[in-house]
Amino acid sequence: MPLARSFLSAGDRIGLRDPTYPGALDIFRGLELELVSSTSPARAYYAQPAIENPNGNPLREFERRALLEAAQGASAIIIEDDAYAETIFDGRPARPLLAEDPERVLHIGTLSKILCPGLRIGWLVTRHPKFSELVSEKQQTDLQAAPLTQRIVIEYLRGGHLDQHLTRIRCDYARKARTLRKAIARHLPEFSVQEPEGGFSLWLEDRPGDPRVSDLEWLSAAVQRGVSFDPGRSFRVWPSDRLALRLCYSSVAEDAIERGVRRLEEALRALSPDKRPGA
Repeated sequence: MPLARSFLSAGDRIGLRDPTYPGALDIFRGLELELVSSTSPARAYYAQPAIENPNGNPLREFERRALLEAAQGASAIIIEDDAYAETIFDGRPARPLLAEDPERVLHIGTLSKILCPGLRIGWLVTRHPKFSELVSEKQQTDLQAAPLTQRIVIEYLRGGHLDQHLTRIRCDYARKARTLRKAIARHLPEFSVQEPEGGFSLWLEDRPGDPRVSDLEWLSAAVQRGVSFDPGRSFRVWPSDRLALRLCYSSVAEDAIERGVRRLEEALRALSPDKRPGA
């Protein structure tokens, strides 16, 4: 991430929420940054205020305000990852942090989550004084974004297709999220899961305590039964004693969701027979 390299050096503190996007965690750890909570003093903050990955919910107003105040008090930047804003089910994403502090917030957007992952088209919006340096850093990283894919997107947008597409995927994702939550309640009731407001995944957590199996053991057993998930440890900023996982429903047929969760349950019970519903 050119942004992080341009503003931060090894040992600098970056504030973020737990759990969070693994790709960002990998970058921050690779730069040898000190990871701290989003309420701690830091050189920079990373946030997904519109819709967080993995839990599918926005930051609440008091959380947004606290983040802005923390950044202002520490003279820090905020990297605002807005990848999932257009997936919010009611179609009304909150006002971006960029609008509140355009010279401190670096706003990142992408089409990968709403149009086509393979296009890999994104953008940066900011009034930060180092904007020209960021453009230069980006050019040194990959020379330029692919012009063919950008042209394809331009023609698609000119055709007026995006709004209809967004309406359809929001309805599809909201319906699949409901179906998945009901299946979890039937087959994995010991796991807590928040009702998402957007995105295309659910975050499941077991009760606190020493889990009887690890997420990687469960994943291996699940794959043998033809189903998969993202291990919770990938999203953790700090270790946790709670068994957790992310279930992504974006490309799963709705009528396959129940069957998939039932296979997850079978894999878990096979590893830990005493870990039954309500146990």
